Amino acid sequence: MRPEIIKYLKGMTTYSPQNAGRALAYLSKNAINRTEIEKNNFVIPQYEEDEMYIEIDDELEKRQREWSSVSEVEDTVKRICNHKGVTGCMIFNNQGIIIRTSIEQKLTIHYAALVTQLCHSTKSTIKKLDDTDDLAFIRLRTNKNEILIAPDKDYILVVLQNPTF
Repeated sequence: MRPEIIKYLKGMTTYSPQNAGRALAYLSKNAINRTEIEKNNFVIPQYEEDEMYIEIDDELEKRQREWSSVSEVEDTVKRICNHKGVTGCMIFNNQGIIIRTSIEQKLTIHYAALVTQLCHSTKSTIKKLDDTDDLAFIRLRTNKNEILIAPDKDYILVVLQNPTF
Protein backbone atom coordinates (compact mmCIF):
# COMPACT_ATOMS: atom_id res chain seq x y z
CA MET A 1 0.00 0.00 0.00
CA ARG A 2 1.25 3.52 -0.78
CA PRO A 3 2.81 5.39 2.19
CA GLU A 4 0.42 8.35 1.94
CA ILE A 5 -2.57 6.05 2.28
CA ILE A 6 -1.03 4.26 5.27
CA LYS A 7 -0.40 7.64 6.89
CA TYR A 8 -4.00 8.65 6.28
CA LEU A 9 -5.36 5.35 7.56
CA LYS A 10 -3.40 5.70 10.81
CA GLY A 11 -5.43 8.84 11.43
CA MET A 12 -8.73 6.99 10.99
CA THR A 13 -10.57 6.02 14.15
CA THR A 14 -10.73 2.33 13.24
CA TYR A 15 -8.38 0.53 10.88
CA SER A 16 -9.88 -2.31 8.89
CA PRO A 17 -9.54 -3.71 5.37
CA GLN A 18 -12.98 -2.26 4.66
CA ASN A 19 -11.83 1.24 5.68
CA ALA A 20 -8.67 0.80 3.60
CA GLY A 21 -10.75 -0.03 0.53
CA ARG A 22 -13.06 2.91 1.15
CA ALA A 23 -10.15 5.29 1.62
CA LEU A 24 -8.46 4.03 -1.53
CA ALA A 25 -11.67 4.42 -3.54
CA TYR A 26 -12.23 7.90 -2.13
CA LEU A 27 -8.67 9.00 -2.86
CA SER A 28 -8.70 7.75 -6.43
CA LYS A 29 -12.25 8.95 -7.18
CA ASN A 30 -11.56 12.47 -5.94
CA ALA A 31 -8.00 12.62 -7.30
CA ILE A 32 -6.58 13.56 -3.90
CA ASN A 33 -2.90 14.39 -4.33
CA ARG A 34 0.02 13.65 -2.02
CA THR A 35 0.26 17.15 -0.49
CA GLU A 36 -3.39 17.12 0.56
CA ILE A 37 -2.92 13.74 2.20
CA GLU A 38 0.24 14.84 4.03
CA LYS A 39 -1.48 17.95 5.35
CA ASN A 40 -4.39 15.74 6.53
CA ASN A 41 -6.80 18.50 5.62
CA PHE A 42 -9.60 16.31 4.30
CA VAL A 43 -12.09 13.92 5.84
CA ILE A 44 -14.11 11.13 4.27
CA PRO A 45 -17.75 11.79 5.17
CA GLN A 46 -19.52 8.71 6.54
CA TYR A 47 -22.36 8.87 3.98
CA GLU A 48 -20.04 9.27 1.03
CA GLU A 49 -17.82 6.49 2.37
CA ASP A 50 -20.76 4.07 2.56
CA GLU A 51 -21.95 5.13 -0.89
CA MET A 52 -18.53 4.47 -2.36
CA TYR A 53 -18.29 1.08 -0.69
CA ILE A 54 -21.62 0.17 -2.30
CA GLU A 55 -20.28 1.39 -5.66
CA ILE A 56 -17.21 -0.84 -5.24
CA ASP A 57 -19.43 -3.83 -4.39
CA ASP A 58 -21.63 -3.13 -7.42
CA GLU A 59 -18.57 -2.92 -9.67
CA LEU A 60 -17.23 -6.24 -8.33
CA GLU A 61 -20.60 -7.94 -8.88
CA LYS A 62 -20.73 -6.53 -12.42
CA ARG A 63 -17.23 -7.88 -13.16
CA GLN A 64 -18.13 -11.30 -11.75
CA ARG A 65 -21.22 -11.43 -14.01
CA GLU A 66 -19.06 -10.46 -17.00
CA TRP A 67 -16.50 -13.14 -16.14
CA SER A 68 -19.17 -15.80 -15.79
CA SER A 69 -20.73 -14.75 -19.11
CA VAL A 70 -17.28 -14.88 -20.75
CA SER A 71 -16.95 -18.42 -19.41
CA GLU A 72 -20.37 -19.29 -20.83
CA VAL A 73 -19.35 -17.86 -24.23
CA GLU A 74 -16.10 -19.87 -24.17
CA ASP A 75 -18.02 -23.06 -23.37
CA THR A 76 -20.56 -22.38 -26.12
CA VAL A 77 -17.86 -21.67 -28.72
CA LYS A 78 -16.01 -24.87 -27.76
CA ARG A 79 -19.24 -26.85 -28.00
CA ILE A 80 -20.00 -25.41 -31.45
CA CYS A 81 -16.44 -26.05 -32.69
CA ASN A 82 -16.62 -29.67 -31.53
CA HIS A 83 -19.68 -30.43 -33.69
CA LYS A 84 -19.08 -32.83 -36.53
CA GLY A 85 -18.27 -30.99 -39.77
CA VAL A 86 -17.46 -27.59 -38.19
CA THR A 87 -14.21 -26.25 -39.61
CA GLY A 88 -14.12 -22.88 -37.87
CA CYS A 89 -15.86 -20.50 -35.52
CA MET A 90 -15.43 -16.72 -35.29
CA ILE A 91 -16.92 -13.94 -33.19
CA PHE A 92 -16.44 -10.27 -34.01
CA ASN A 93 -18.24 -7.05 -33.22
CA ASN A 94 -20.41 -5.11 -35.66
CA GLN A 95 -17.39 -3.09 -36.81
CA GLY A 96 -15.52 -6.26 -37.79
CA ILE A 97 -13.12 -6.28 -34.84
CA ILE A 98 -12.22 -9.88 -34.02
CA ILE A 99 -13.20 -11.10 -30.55
CA ARG A 100 -12.62 -14.88 -30.89
CA THR A 101 -11.51 -17.18 -33.65
CA SER A 102 -10.59 -20.82 -34.12
CA ILE A 103 -9.06 -20.38 -37.58
CA GLU A 104 -5.95 -18.56 -38.76
CA GLN A 105 -5.90 -14.80 -38.18
CA LYS A 106 -5.46 -13.75 -41.82
CA LEU A 107 -8.53 -15.71 -42.92
CA THR A 108 -10.52 -14.41 -39.95
CA ILE A 109 -9.72 -10.80 -40.89
CA HIS A 110 -10.95 -11.51 -44.42
CA TYR A 111 -14.19 -13.07 -43.17
CA ALA A 112 -14.73 -10.30 -40.59
CA ALA A 113 -14.58 -7.57 -43.23
CA LEU A 114 -16.82 -9.33 -45.74
CA VAL A 115 -19.38 -10.80 -43.32
CA THR A 116 -19.76 -7.48 -41.47
CA GLN A 117 -20.44 -5.74 -44.77
CA LEU A 118 -22.88 -8.50 -45.78
CA CYS A 119 -24.77 -8.19 -42.48
CA HIS A 120 -25.07 -4.41 -42.74
CA SER A 121 -26.35 -4.51 -46.32
CA THR A 122 -28.74 -7.40 -45.55
CA LYS A 123 -30.14 -5.57 -42.50
CA SER A 124 -30.61 -2.46 -44.62
CA THR A 125 -32.43 -4.42 -47.33
CA ILE A 126 -34.72 -6.10 -44.79
CA LYS A 127 -35.56 -2.72 -43.21
CA LYS A 128 -36.44 -1.34 -46.67
CA LEU A 129 -38.75 -4.29 -47.30
CA ASP A 130 -40.41 -4.19 -43.86
CA ASP A 131 -39.28 -1.64 -41.28
CA THR A 132 -40.72 -3.74 -38.43
CA ASP A 133 -38.59 -6.78 -39.30
CA ASP A 134 -34.95 -7.47 -38.46
CA LEU A 135 -32.22 -9.87 -39.58
CA ALA A 136 -32.00 -13.02 -37.44
CA PHE A 137 -29.78 -15.47 -39.32
CA ILE A 138 -27.97 -15.94 -42.65
CA ARG A 139 -27.06 -19.32 -44.10
CA LEU A 140 -24.85 -19.42 -47.21
CA ARG A 141 -24.02 -22.69 -48.89
CA THR A 142 -21.23 -22.95 -51.44
CA ASN A 143 -19.52 -25.95 -53.00
CA LYS A 144 -16.70 -25.81 -50.42
CA ASN A 145 -18.30 -24.39 -47.28
CA GLU A 146 -21.49 -23.64 -45.51
CA ILE A 147 -21.33 -20.29 -43.71
CA LEU A 148 -23.72 -19.78 -40.81
CA ILE A 149 -24.01 -16.17 -39.66
CA ALA A 150 -25.85 -15.15 -36.50
CA PRO A 151 -25.81 -11.35 -36.15
CA ASP A 152 -26.77 -9.83 -32.83
CA LYS A 153 -27.09 -6.26 -31.59
CA ASP A 154 -23.36 -5.97 -30.77
CA TYR A 155 -21.70 -9.12 -32.09
CA ILE A 156 -21.66 -11.48 -35.07
CA LEU A 157 -21.10 -15.22 -34.73
CA VAL A 158 -19.85 -17.02 -37.84
CA VAL A 159 -19.55 -20.79 -38.11
CA LEU A 160 -17.91 -22.50 -41.07
CA GLN A 161 -18.80 -26.09 -41.75
CA ASN A 162 -18.35 -28.73 -44.38
CA PRO A 163 -21.55 -28.79 -46.50
CA THR A 164 -21.59 -32.59 -46.74
CA PHE A 165 -22.54 -32.97 -43.04
